[in-house]
This record gives sequence, C-alpha cells and structure tokens, in this order.
Amino acid sequence: MEFKEIVNKFEIKSKNNNSIKAVCPHHGDKKASLSITYDGTNRKTLIYCHAGCDTKSILDSVGLSFSDLGSNSTINTQDSNIENIYPYVDESGNLLYEKIRFKNKDFRFRRYIDNNTIWGLSAGLYTETFPNSNNYSPKDRPGAKSITLQEQPKTLYNLPKLIYAINEGYPVYIVEGEKDVNSMLKLGLTATTAPNGGGNGNKKWLDSYSKYFKGASVIIMPDNDKAGQDFAKEIQSKLKNYVHATKIITISDKPKGDITDWINEDHNINELKNIISNAQWKYAPWIYERNNKGDLGINQGIIANCIKKTLDYKLIGSPGSEKNMIFIYSNGVYKKIPKKTLNKYVKAYIPIHLISNNLINNISELLMSEEISSYPILNGDEDIINLQNGLYNVKTGKFNQHDSNYISSIQLDVNYNPNYINHGYWDNFLDTLTMGDNDLKNIIQEWYGLILSNYDAAEPKKVLILNGPGDTGKSKVISVLTTLLGDGNTKSIQLQKLGDRFELGNIYKMRLIHYGDLPAKIIDDNSTAIMKVLTGGDIVSIELKGLDTFDIKYRGAMMYSCNGLPIVGGDLGKHVFERFLIIPCGDSIPKEKQNPKLMKQLLLDKEYIFQWSMEGLKRLIDNNFKFTYSSKSEQAKKDYAVKSDSVRAFINEYYDITGNKKDRIKIRDLYMCYEKYCSSNGKKTVSKDTFKDRMNNIGLVLKPYCGYDSYSFIKEKELIPVDDDNEPFDK
Repeated sequence: MEFKEIVNKFEIKSKNNNSIKAVCPHHGDKKASLSITYDGTNRKTLIYCHAGCDTKSILDSVGLSFSDLGSNSTINTQDSNIENIYPYVDESGNLLYEKIRFKNKDFRFRRYIDNNTIWGLSAGLYTETFPNSNNYSPKDRPGAKSITLQEQPKTLYNLPKLIYAINEGYPVYIVEGEKDVNSMLKLGLTATTAPNGGGNGNKKWLDSYSKYFKGASVIIMPDNDKAGQDFAKEIQSKLKNYVHATKIITISDKPKGDITDWINEDHNINELKNIISNAQWKYAPWIYERNNKGDLGINQGIIANCIKKTLDYKLIGSPGSEKNMIFIYSNGVYKKIPKKTLNKYVKAYIPIHLISNNLINNISELLMSEEISSYPILNGDEDIINLQNGLYNVKTGKFNQHDSNYISSIQLDVNYNPNYINHGYWDNFLDTLTMGDNDLKNIIQEWYGLILSNYDAAEPKKVLILNGPGDTGKSKVISVLTTLLGDGNTKSIQLQKLGDRFELGNIYKMRLIHYGDLPAKIIDDNSTAIMKVLTGGDIVSIELKGLDTFDIKYRGAMMYSCNGLPIVGGDLGKHVFERFLIIPCGDSIPKEKQNPKLMKQLLLDKEYIFQWSMEGLKRLIDNNFKFTYSSKSEQAKKDYAVKSDSVRAFINEYYDITGNKKDRIKIRDLYMCYEKYCSSNGKKTVSKDTFKDRMNNIGLVLKPYCGYDSYSFIKEKELIPVDDDNEPFDK
C-alpha cells in the first residue's frame, strides 16, 4: 500500500517530509504519540507508538495489516533461512539497521545505504556478494565491485518507546534480547536490550547507551546464568550516575531461563508486579532517606558531581563580558546554550516527584562553578574537520566517529562519504562561471578546501572576490560555501562597512565573512585598514553593544562577489592589492537559460564538493598555502590597482617606467600634469604628500637632482605616428 494511503488512515498532527506525527488509535492518545515513517530505501512504512502500544494492535484499529506496510512481520519460514528481523531505529523512529536471527540461531546485522543492502555495521571495505545483487559484505572478493563504508554506531532496541516511558516517569526494563523486549511489550511494559545481548565483554553495554536513562527507575532482568548475572551488575554500575534507582530481578528459576520462559509458564502481569514490588531499590548515590517514613531527598553536591561525570559540557569565558557561556556537547559538536537549557538537562536526572525550581537552580549553579576555559579552546585541532557523521583528519586521511573529548564548536553541514555521487551539476556550473579556465577553477577549489578546513584561513593573507556582470551565478559560489559551513558559522558584512563601530560584533565565532552583491561604492580608509588586519592574522579590537572592547585574532576568511569592483581608499600600497584574489567571471546567462533550481541541484553534489575541496586543500598545503597562479586573476588584480589609484592610473596611461637612470622628471611638473589629468577625467586628486607615497608604492623614489626633487627611471610615453594611407576614414 502507498505511504499516502496508510497515512490517511490516521489523524495527522504534524508532517515533515516522510515523517508523520499522528494520534494513536489504540489508546486515549492526547499527545500524538504515533510516529509513521517511510523507509524509501527498503520501501516500507515503519509505525511506532511512543506510549508502548503494540504495532499489530494499532494496525488492527485502522484495518491495516503488516503486509500493507510493505514488509511482513511474520517471515515465511518455508522460503527463508531467516527466523526473525529486529529493526533498530533512532530516537525519531528512523531505521538505522536490522538484526537478523537465522534458524540456526546465528545473528547478523543488516543496513541499507543508497539502495544497497549492507551486511555488517563496522567500517571498512565491502564487496558485492555477486554481480548486480546490490548486496555487500566485508568478505574479500577479488574483482568484485566494492564500496568503503563508515561504522554504523549501535543503539538500543525499542529506543523511541524507551525514551517516551522515561520522560513520562514510568519504570523501564532492561532484558537480554529482542524477543524478551517484545514479550514485555505484550504485558504493556516498556523494555529495551543491547544489540549484542548479555554476557561478558565491554562491548555488550556501551557508555553511549547509559545517557538515555537519566532520572529513570530501571529494573534489570538478566537470564538465569552467571553471564547474565554479571552483565546485570555491569549495567547497574554503569547506570549509577544516571538513574534514580535500579533493581536486579532474576525472574526465571529455569537454568538460563528468561522473562519469555517465565511468561510461557503461564505467569501473568500481576505476579510480575508483586515480585518487583518486593525487591529493594538500589538508589543513586545522590538519593538519601530524609526520615523514617521513607521520604527521599537529594544531595545537591553529589548529584552535581554525578552530572559532571555524565554531561559533556564546557564553561567558556565570554569575550568582553564577565558572564560565562555554557557549551553542551550534542550530535558531535559543542553548542552554546542559555542557563535555562542547562536547567532542563539537570531536570532530566531527577524523578518527577522530587523536582523543584529551587533544587534545579542550585544544582545548575554548582555546575556553573567549574573551571572556565578561554574561547579558543573551541577551535579544536587544526588538522581535524568536524562533519555531520564524524571527524575527518586532513593530515592522515582517516575518518573517525564523533567523540566528546574532541572540543569543537563548528560542524560542517555535510557528511563524509567516499562513495559520493557526482551528478555533474557543480562541475558544469564552474565550467560556465570560469569559462573553462582550469587555473581559476583550481583557485576556487583551493579556497573551498581552506574555508571548509580548520586551518587558520588568514595564512594566505587573501580576500577572494568574484567579479563579473550580473546573472553569471557567481553569488552561488558563496551560497554553496555558506550552506556547507552550516548555520551560525558565517556573517554577512560589506567590505565598505568593516570599519563601522559594532559591525564586526561576533566575528570571533565565524569562519567566513561574506557579501553576495557588494556595492561599487568606495572602501574608506578605516575599512581598508580593518580588511588588512583581518586578512593578515593580526589582532583586531571588537566592540559589542553593552560590552567592553576586546581583542581577537580572526582565523576565518573574507569572500565577496560583485558586478563591479569597489574603489579602494586609504593606503594603496602594493601589499594592499596583494590581499585581493580576484576571480573574473564569465558572461551573463540569458534569462531564458537561467535555472531556477540551480541551488538545489548544486547541493545534491555537496558530498562530492567536500571531497573535491579536500583535493584543493591538499594542493594548497603542498604549495605552502599559496594559491594556483592564474594570469587572468593577476591581470584582474593589476587592473583593479589602476582603477582604485588615480596616481597609478595616471602614470600607467601617460608614462613609461624605464631602466634608464637618465630618464627623469621633476615632481613639480609631474604633479601639475597629474592635476590636469584628474580634472579632465573626473577623478579626485590626492595631496602632494600622498602623491609621493603612491609613487613610492609604484617603485619610484623621489631624489634631488640639480637642485630639484625629481623621479628617475620614468619618461613620457612617445606618440605613435599614424600612416594616413592606412586610415580608413579618409576613404
């Protein structure tokens, strides 16, 4: 059945692409507890009730069956060696992988990537099991098609329902196997299990599992054997800094028996509740009994210490302010949060019946008394790039899973995928933009690599400007880059406004300063000076409204596009124009040929663009952070210098720089001609002192000669005679 037809059977509350939140028809649902998700890769619909309702009961309520979802929950054992399939999903109910149980009791993991079926979760090389099967496994098969994959981290079974139950204050159960979880669900109880089951070994219960149990009351129900008992104690130990209380209950008397065996012996839910109630809770170290009545209290100092051990956070000094900033580790990156959000994190550790605002605030204050780090700690390792799915080391080429021990506040909005799909949109776009010039494309590639890296972007001392007529698509180069950099990592500031008092604001957080349609108006002295400081890696003073001025060294870069280069004011020395890396862009694209879907198409190639950028970065590093030489870019820079400097333009048009010392001209005569030139061409003259400085920038030094201040090695251009016989206008 089509996904749309299935969804129409339910009362929808919200919709986000192929993920639906709906009212569960099986219980008195008031919170839209039902998640309905379409797994396009496997062409099936997944349904989960966060309140714990059985999927079959939900389907029965609306007249659906498992076959309608696109996959039959009851496997045809006559046609398959598979006995059961257990889906492992993320917090939102999206399928991550499946655990397959075969008839011979063997287990294997299966996941789906780009319409391929992958047998295994580890990182490494996978080869196709047989030609055109789209099935891959880690086995070495010489000559077979292969792909390189990253590790799929393991998670807990029945995760969405587990989270829901804990948030609602219900006790939850940890058992040894998916079969036992499903048996508990039939009793209306929420349970989970680790994908590798019970037994010994530090890979059975990962630290990443424990974070879901903050503030929970947990009953651990091991199998009736030594391995199960040991595993239960291991879990209890690893949960002690997270949970409110735990119990260990061995429910079955049968050797190696489990909860499913016990239920199959005709025991019922009431018996189970009696057994559980008679067992003693083992409380968290921060829980104590306040009186003989059994009323519980919370030791604020101990719980604060427990939270410090389990909550990955950093206190960072705020530039220009005495207030400290809180950064919490979430999804691979440290993110700034307000104190109210820290209170929510604290609240998660405490059972509902013990929560009070005063208690939460006091614990948060204790957490805020930790050691303060300076902001640069958030820059991380310069060789490591933080991506959506892990950490890429530029120097070694290795890719690793996220780790809270790696401190970084910038995470790119792109995945590392060596098996990227190149649709060709990006390559074709750059060919058109650069008129097929390979040197210009190499510069853009190296620039992308530098900005997407974690290296100091001020190292090359460049600001990149894409210059050309309108409708060339040049601003898309900036838009794609800012998208890859992610939200909050870029800031839009005109070159002309760099000198404004509060404009630089929070650039210390930014990887890129940019502007997509730079106006042609003059860049004043102050803004030119700030540009030199920012691109040179020097110290710049920043001022935020209401805060003290503070100094930073900007590690990011500056990038602009324009239809005409703005005139540069102030210091026009050679070192100023050396800062500009200009990309001359092609002709305007006629309106009838413009592609309104261009941006969406370019972003389809973003995983390829990242890999392409890394090639440019490696080339840039090998060349000591010097960009590829381009004659077109160099000529554009020279033309820009002439355009911005009336003195340079004057000399360029009317004089030749020679190697002959006898070629001389008095400054008095030269400056008089310069004034006439400016008057005739509508240009603003500069003072005689500034004139001397700019002549010096050109390489001409004023020296006395025969009692007059003169310039050597310069002479007036000779007029080229015209042959009247070759003049067509006389014919």
